[in-house]
Amino acid sequence: MWTEEEPSFRGRYFTIEKAYNNPRPLQKPHPPIMIGGAGSKLLEVAAAEADIVNFIPPIFHGRDVLGDPAAAVRFDRADLKRRIEKLKQFAAKAGRDPRAIEISGLVLLSLSKDQGRADAAVKETASRMGFPDAATARRAPVLLTGTPEEVKREVRARLEEFGMTSYIVVPVSEESHELLVREIIPEFA
Repeated sequence: MWTEEEPSFRGRYFTIEKAYNNPRPLQKPHPPIMIGGAGSKLLEVAAAEADIVNFIPPIFHGRDVLGDPAAAVRFDRADLKRRIEKLKQFAAKAGRDPRAIEISGLVLLSLSKDQGRADAAVKETASRMGFPDAATARRAPVLLTGTPEEVKREVRARLEEFGMTSYIVVPVSEESHELLVREIIPEFA
């Protein structure tokens, strides 16, 4: 559908005749394929097929990060590093250059210009999600929290440590959204 005028498909379970997709993507031969997750089977498929892997905590019982905050607490930097290494191993096994796969992350973003409010927000988040303390929450791959300068440092640290070049961001407040747009994004554009 991304490369043909009137694509058709006949498969075991379904058939498609003249499936139009207009407008077609500008990227050639197709838009980047992103696969999100962190489980071994998913990473194996992503290593063979994806252009971008968006790492999120492994999900159990059909609940996401917000529905299962304990999964976010368990998903620490060491676990993320192990899963990225597993992705690289699967990519090499699939005959792909592991560096050809972009590393991305899903994060809850809490920003404040005021250091006191930023510190209070991370303590509240740590308590609500079950992190043992604010310092552990600040290091968690699923959170970006603090002042704009602290978050910029953390984004740079994740680029260096994990090769993480993009994020799916969930701002937790209007202030977080505004500061993301005005102060964080321009720094990395």
